[in-house]
Amino acid sequence: QVDDVVARLKDICGDPFFRMYSVDMLASCAYLPQEFDECGLAECEVLPADDEDVPGHIVQRDLQEYEFALDGWSRWDMPTDVYFDMLEYPEAYTQYNGSVIWNFIHEKICFKGVAEWKRDFNRVVSGFHSTVAGHVVRSMWENGDEEMALAEYRRRLRERVGAVENLYYAAMILLNAVNEASPRLVDYEYGNTEINDKLRELAKIPLLSGGCVGAAQNNLQRHASFQGGVGLWQARLRARDMMRIMNCVQCSVCRLHGKVGTLGINTGLQVLLGKAGRGGDAARMHRVEVAALIVTLGKMLSSIQTVRQMEEVLVARSLVSTEGSPRPMGGYDGEIIDDVL
Repeated sequence: QVDDVVARLKDICGDPFFRMYSVDMLASCAYLPQEFDECGLAECEVLPADDEDVPGHIVQRDLQEYEFALDGWSRWDMPTDVYFDMLEYPEAYTQYNGSVIWNFIHEKICFKGVAEWKRDFNRVVSGFHSTVAGHVVRSMWENGDEEMALAEYRRRLRERVGAVENLYYAAMILLNAVNEASPRLVDYEYGNTEINDKLRELAKIPLLSGGCVGAAQNNLQRHASFQGGVGLWQARLRARDMMRIMNCVQCSVCRLHGKVGTLGINTGLQVLLGKAGRGGDAARMHRVEVAALIVTLGKMLSSIQTVRQMEEVLVARSLVSTEGSPRPMGGYDGEIIDDVL
């Protein structure tokens, strides 16, 4: 089912509705002392989309829907008439070293407490990190750097405690979010009725809510709603911090995908948790939130495909034992095992 959903999402995300984002690529970094030193590599560069390639209804909708939420899960950049096409600049290996950013995220933004909902939040963040790693590995492999891809897969994912498990967990959270938001998604005005039909068919797939996927949502909401969701505001604050730290990424391609990815994750948490841990109002999702949620789910499931592919290659080349290999979707019940930072 993962392969089927990825194929469907890839088709859907080819539409401009899901590709185009007005992103502030020049926003200053407010969290880390750093000199202005752009990546300097051709792989890092992005250029704005041509005006004629950006549908006018997207520009108008983004301007009309933009609002400042004081205590929301996300806070998107102020829209302008400058848009970037994510399909033109796919997430890949750019040689940019983002370790300082990831260290800040895991050490400063992630929680240190033992409360279950805090650990759930950390797992989602870790899963996002693993998603990015999966796309880096995939691009290495597709560019013919097989040895590097296998080595980096082992370093970034297989040998990083909890990385693969948290990737599955974060993907399940977004699958549940899409399922919860499906009434909004299937009736949304995309400017292309074929998208509505495709999302309507996607919503029927059992993977979106069955088995361990549904259990992940139940556990997340049970943990977050404990004592009426007291303290959940801290997760919303840190979720917004996740978006702002992306302004410190000096690779433009990485910044673009990082901003959209964090918006997708935060939108999923908004849908499932809201203010008190029992869910938000999916009917109020804005255009950029709808688009980022779908795109980010596709990215996570694609990285799961990469994990499976790399495991198959390692086994086929007798580089690892089949024992202890990352479990397929369906082998994790959504409960917390270890706190991974």
